[in-house]
Amino acid sequence: MLSRYVGLAVAIVAVASLATRAFAQETERKGISAPPGHVFKTIVSGYQFRSKETRALQDDDLENPGFLAVERAADVWKRAEGSEGKSCMSCHGEAETSMKGVGAAIPKWDDKRKRPVNLEQRINICRTEHMKAEPWKFKSQELTDMTTFVRYQSHGMPVAVKTDGPMSPWFERGKQIYYTRYRPARFGLRVVPRAQQRKIHARRFSQPGPDQRLSDLSVARPAPGAAA
Repeated sequence: MLSRYVGLAVAIVAVASLATRAFAQETERKGISAPPGHVFKTIVSGYQFRSKETRALQDDDLENPGFLAVERAADVWKRAEGSEGKSCMSCHGEAETSMKGVGAAIPKWDDKRKRPVNLEQRINICRTEHMKAEPWKFKSQELTDMTTFVRYQSHGMPVAVKTDGPMSPWFERGKQIYYTRYRPARFGLRVVPRAQQRKIHARRFSQPGPDQRLSDLSVARPAPGAAA
């Protein structure tokens, strides 16, 4: 009987310790005041939720592995490609000057395409239309490196994406999706035999229950008359 009470006491102390640690971590997180009408009073960056070790690695320019991408893209920036014989530098000059603030203000509205364009898309537009070079594949090392390089020129600058005008309906749809809680997604429209089931992060997925379907995503559709 005594051992049972001792075990219970140890469990209570352990839970209290975890709660205290979680509270301490919570109080360490710093945010900024939310704009009027926001669902939260304070906005906290995802950076604040990372471990101290990860934040230290990210803050150290010499240790941060992301800077390998910056260094690779700095060389590609000066390299001529495509039938026009142009490089990024041919049109934009020194990235430290011309690209400062660009990454903080993208995505932007594109009048020609009648939709927002993100940084990866803008880079490929430059390649295909101005350099007459092949576009880089999405998630390729080249595109990831150049995106990282351009965004790095805005390091420390506040986000300044315009959300008014033609960007407004896209922003509102994104906002609705961001704050909507969805149930687990359906991975298929039929029951999948166990032999054909796929594992994602060591978990086996097949047909979920009837109440486990993704909510209606009609809010993600483009505005009438807008290009997809």
